[in-house]
Amino acid sequence: MNDSFRRRRKTPFWKGVNSLLWWGIFLIVGVLLYFLFQPQLLQLREMENNLESIEQQKQQAKLEQVRLAREKELIKTDPTYVENIARDKLDLMKPGETIFRLENRQSSTEAPKKP
Repeated sequence: MNDSFRRRRKTPFWKGVNSLLWWGIFLIVGVLLYFLFQPQLLQLREMENNLESIEQQKQQAKLEQVRLAREKELIKTDPTYVENIARDKLDLMKPGETIFRLENRQSSTEAPKKP
């Protein structure tokens, strides 16, 4: 009788210690996994940011491609457009014609764009 009393009294203590040990093991494994995979997670975030930047560059390149294709088609089919471009690049004008140039204002931090 005395022996069964001791078992009942020690059982809750050892269950508590056992539970605490399991939680400690899970915590240690969780911390180890976090530190093991943290560099890969940081690298993944950086790669996602790079991908987003590349996608934006791709969209800009597509828009530029469309603009250039339109300009190419105008050069092939519209002699007035070709004349205007040539006169603008060479600074030529017809007799009696007055040319007004409107230029965009640039902030002091921007460098002027060269043609």
